[in-house]
Amino acid sequence: MNRNNKLLSILTALIFLFSSCEQEEELQAINVNFSNTTANINTENSRAEISIVFSRAVNQAGNLIISIDQNDLIYGEQNDFYTEPEAESNTLSLNYSAGDNQVNFSIKAGEGLNIQENKFLQLLLESNEDLNLGQNSTVEIAFSENFIAQSGSIEMNAGGPDFTQQAFVDLSKLSSSSVDKDTWDLGFYSGNGHHVIINSTAQVMARPLDKTDLANVTAEDTVGFASEMQIGFTATPPAVAWIDEPGGDINKTAIASISSNEAENKIYIIKRTGEGRNWKKVKITQTDDGYSIDYANIGEAEFETAEISKLESHNFAHFDLDNEIADFEPNKDNWDMMYGTYTEKFPFGPDEIPYSFNDYIILNRHNTASAVVMIEGNTTYEDFNLQQTENLTFNSEINAIGSSWRRGGGPGSSPAVLDDRFFVLNDSQGNYYKVRFISMYDDDNERGFTSFEFEILN
Repeated sequence: MNRNNKLLSILTALIFLFSSCEQEEELQAINVNFSNTTANINTENSRAEISIVFSRAVNQAGNLIISIDQNDLIYGEQNDFYTEPEAESNTLSLNYSAGDNQVNFSIKAGEGLNIQENKFLQLLLESNEDLNLGQNSTVEIAFSENFIAQSGSIEMNAGGPDFTQQAFVDLSKLSSSSVDKDTWDLGFYSGNGHHVIINSTAQVMARPLDKTDLANVTAEDTVGFASEMQIGFTATPPAVAWIDEPGGDINKTAIASISSNEAENKIYIIKRTGEGRNWKKVKITQTDDGYSIDYANIGEAEFETAEISKLESHNFAHFDLDNEIADFEPNKDNWDMMYGTYTEKFPFGPDEIPYSFNDYIILNRHNTASAVVMIEGNTTYEDFNLQQTENLTFNSEINAIGSSWRRGGGPGSSPAVLDDRFFVLNDSQGNYYKVRFISMYDDDNERGFTSFEFEILN
């Protein structure tokens, strides 16, 4: 056989091979499953987001039918529960388009629901001629305060590649919710002592002046501050004094402990980022049950005053210097991890500078701790059990996980999950969970949508 014939034979074989692979992929069945087999609705979370996932992107548009076994729950917004989109005659119809990887819908608590009754309903995926039903073709929704998730997977939404939000996760309730990270500027501590944190998720900084009278502070007092109060590689080592201790030590915040003696409390210049978010001057004083804050734009002589009480239910009372009290962090018993951005101290030569990280995990400071487990020898995620936690060293610093679950990427490589480790988290209710991160990207390969799986250790 001459050379041309050999090349023709090879080319023909390759065409046949690629054609066969394409045909095999077309013929390969697509499985459809609920992403989780349980979900919860309770006082803190009045809705459950349900996802149905395909084993690969579908080739053509279609329709999924879900049957609802209500038990003795009554459908309707004014009754016990309802769905979005709306169900009819105990049936929910969901359309999907060619190229879709999943379909989502919501279950919501109705106005007439008595959450104390511990009720359940079940959703069942009906047969579909274009799709194969997988093992997870049913999901049970618990309307209960006593629900504790045994396992599951969660996608945390930080607002996509711009990281505009912070996601809060409650493992025991199998839930995640996201909040605009610019919602607040200062957090007033509800625990022992009087301490104030700054919003380290939104690159807020606080710099003291050698003044105690707010009326005497003018723009002249901040000349040069714009070039000095920087986060990132434009920062200089002195700037680390104007951020909070990343580990969460409440005694090492940028704003000193608040005194009841007004003359001992200095004025702080608060630098905020984002459009329309002016720098502010603030003075904070301790009161019997909380704090008093005076604040204004730097160049203004008149200022506003607000009284802030400690909140027994939350780690902090959050405050926005434009809109006063802010609703940011959930009840301290109702979350375990926060995901999004965070300001850390970054080694820079012999010193440190403040640096803002994306894809960063923060622990709830309320009775929560974590430990890292390396996958080596006989240690695997699948086989790890409760007894083995006795050999772990748990860390309760809020940045204990931080960015240690991923590699940062660089020239020629993208950030990615480290697959040589997983984490064990001990929550405020005493539960132990093993947590393994899966991906840093969504189905469109956009960053800011990190997913993980978890399982309770009984």
